[in-house]
Amino acid sequence: MHPKTLTNFDHDLHDSTVFAALIRSHYGEPEVFKDFRNIPTDKIHFENNAKKIIKAINDIGIITHISYEDIVEPSAREMMLFCVQLY
Repeated sequence: MHPKTLTNFDHDLHDSTVFAALIRSHYGEPEVFKDFRNIPTDKIHFENNAKKIIKAINDIGIITHISYEDIVEPSAREMMLFCVQLY
């Protein structure tokens, strides 16, 4: 996968690929990622990716207020707080 430049906390994170890379780098390849789309092309892909992120972080034991809808239709503020929580 090619490096991704992040310039904001909403549009650049809404496809879930950055969160997936973070989870993979720290926890390996979760079973829930077997159908993850690294290059999502439509809203269904974005939603499925976001659902997989939420499932993976719940499986890891991270408790968050973020829902998959929050990732697909992001608020920069909420995504920044989510990133801080993951850190």
